[in-house]
Amino acid sequence: MGVWFLANKNLHSELQLSDESTYKDFSCSSTFWTITLYPYLVTTFILFLEKWIQDNEQTYKDGNDEYDHFQKIKILLDELRENTDIYHFISIFEKYIEPLNCFNFIGIYILCSLKNNPSRFSIGNAFDIYHFLVLLKHVLNEEHKDTIHSLELVFKFSVLHKTSVYSSF
Repeated sequence: MGVWFLANKNLHSELQLSDESTYKDFSCSSTFWTITLYPYLVTTFILFLEKWIQDNEQTYKDGNDEYDHFQKIKILLDELRENTDIYHFISIFEKYIEPLNCFNFIGIYILCSLKNNPSRFSIGNAFDIYHFLVLLKHVLNEEHKDTIHSLELVFKFSVLHKTSVYSSF
């Protein structure tokens, strides 16, 4: 069994696999998702946050509306760095939903909170995940860049065509 994400423009008709303009999909083995891709997304997010915090330290000063959320993002980063079990990151993300949402990083939580059962991502969730994957572009390594881009295209297609994304495990 593998992992499959599908955005189908024609939800009320049969999926036409011969016409790629009507759908985008991404698939991989469950092993690749669990052992490689999920941990890679989280560790890449850590690299992204390190740079983002450094670049925005002067922007979010005390008295700024987002200051408290910025401070919580810094604490989130510390917790992510200290955690040695990558599969407990979802419980860490859950403590920081508001700051993740404030800075449009909530896509990491939505994508990583997948359970081993079929799921449906709303267009809003698809947008959040797409935005998150786009943010990571400058910190992706060459080994996984094409894979992440393929996954990103599914969520981009969903947003552009106003259709949900379905996943199965």
